[in-house]
Amino acid sequence: LGFLCPWASAWNGLIRWLQERGYGNQPIAPFHPAAEWRLDTPARHPYQEYRREVDFATGVVSVHWRDGGVRHTRELLVSRPDGIVALRVRSSQAGAVTLRLRLAPCGLEAAETMGSGAARPPDQPPVTFTLGGAGEWLELTGIYDVGGGQFGAVAQVRVAGGTWRREGDTVAVENADEVLALTDLFANEPAAAALPRRRRALAALPEWDALRRRQARAHGALFRRVSLELGGAETGAAAGNEHLLLEAVQGRVSPALVQRMFEYGRYLLVCSAAD
Repeated sequence: LGFLCPWASAWNGLIRWLQERGYGNQPIAPFHPAAEWRLDTPARHPYQEYRREVDFATGVVSVHWRDGGVRHTRELLVSRPDGIVALRVRSSQAGAVTLRLRLAPCGLEAAETMGSGAARPPDQPPVTFTLGGAGEWLELTGIYDVGGGQFGAVAQVRVAGGTWRREGDTVAVENADEVLALTDLFANEPAAAALPRRRRALAALPEWDALRRRQARAHGALFRRVSLELGGAETGAAAGNEHLLLEAVQGRVSPALVQRMFEYGRYLLVCSAAD
């Protein structure tokens, strides 16, 4: 491993050079979630045929389930070309979408109880959150108690059919055909300037189908640059992840699992990288 020594020495020299010029002393704002959607969907029957999916080639995540004789679908995408988050809720029967939506601060308290419970959420600077908006607009603003930096989110809730009403910081929807929620974020900018501009940008966006086509085209152009086909993978292509993982635990690692893990890794890389 002696060939690594020159590289290590050069790296350490670079670190010292940066520290001498004060770069190591600059405060760096921590990364943490800005907001999350809280959806309350009443159920008339015990749900059946529950299924979650992610389309690696388009970046669209979907959840499907059946409530009695009605099939419901939630679809979500983080748009690469438009820089927004889009959530659509629909069902197989007209007027069957009833739910409540609220844009809420995303806390990290649950991290203390995840897994073994050994991992604790990272230290976060104190933040004061304010919820606002009117009508179909939901807004959330976070202000750091030290320094006064601001960040937040603004969302527009579009309802097709049925009725909706505003209840405090919640939009309550009843008997709709479809609900589309568009969300945009801002950071390092006063909310008074950011929110009006983000509202105008969201209002100008098209409906779900056009947003999905643009996302699929932009995301797919990156994802399909590389492909992997393993012999025998086609026999397990329709199998669920749990089935393939159970086979692997029992010592039978199928080509379908290897191919799916390869595609999943590329999907995560594309989602976390710029063009």
